[in-house]
Amino acid sequence: MIRNIILSLIAPSSLCIIYFLSAGKIDMIIPWIFFTLYTLNFIVMPIIKNDKELMKERFNKKKDIKEWDIIFNRLFSFLLICLYCFSGLDYGRLNLSFKSELFLQITFLIFWIFTILISDITFYVNAYYSRFVRIQKDRDHKVIDKGPYKIVRHPGYSSSMFGIFCVPIILGSYSGLFISFLIALVIIYRTQKEDSTLINELHGYKEYCKKVKFKLIPGVW
Repeated sequence: MIRNIILSLIAPSSLCIIYFLSAGKIDMIIPWIFFTLYTLNFIVMPIIKNDKELMKERFNKKKDIKEWDIIFNRLFSFLLICLYCFSGLDYGRLNLSFKSELFLQITFLIFWIFTILISDITFYVNAYYSRFVRIQKDRDHKVIDKGPYKIVRHPGYSSSMFGIFCVPIILGSYSGLFISFLIALVIIYRTQKEDSTLINELHGYKEYCKKVKFKLIPGVW
């Protein structure tokens, strides 16, 4: 468990360092609150979930991962680093756009917290919440149709897509929204590819699709 928590902390701590180094200063209250909550979430959720098999699944790369998903993960990681780096540069050094006002930062921080809660609930109810797209036959992979999965088929991606638009504003950069838009496109692409994979390869998923019509956004897609 301790090993898994340490591995979980690599992402938020790295992004925190990238942002503040890019900004060239650390006297920013809202970004510190954001990174504190971001990091605490990575610590608390594995403890609450307490699923050793799932954590092994998330941190041990399997041989049957889809090739296109390996490319996705690399592209997603690259764009995420770009987002935090550029937001820091914009806010602290370059001043390419208007800086987010405190009221807007707080408002979007609250909305971001809401997206994180949706993501946490999704993680909690789904015993197969892997970092990579694969049919987990070794873990008796089944369709999950409870919690947020009653509303959309990929609630984890939904929360990530909406949350990613909050990040640059929280961090003080409007121009960072351009990179958020690129990340959202990548998430939409992965959603489509994963959904097709599940339809073709996971028993019972076609029937689930008849009950839950939308992939990401209720009433839209």
